[in-house]
Amino acid sequence: MTIEALTVNDALVLTAVRTLADHTDDASGVAVWRMLTENIGQIARSTVYSTLYLLLNGGLVRTITTKPVAKRGGRRRQVYRVTSAGSKVLAKINFSIEG
Repeated sequence: MTIEALTVNDALVLTAVRTLADHTDDASGVAVWRMLTENIGQIARSTVYSTLYLLLNGGLVRTITTKPVAKRGGRRRQVYRVTSAGSKVLAKINFSIEG
């Protein structure tokens, strides 16, 4: 995925993944959605997940499977990380969503 093909949603989600991974180490889909909702307003979860899927296929993010949560029925979670290609794209855009 090139910077020219990047939409506003792509830039928002990519920035949120980078921010969450750097500050909380929890860049799950739900965490990305919560951050965007708190900082920019209403956004559908489906929009966040479909954008994460596109960024994943475009090579700008990757997934990591976590260990199961330490509670009965605890599940593994997918968390997202920005790849080196994603970092290069972020370096070219000046975008911030932190409140």
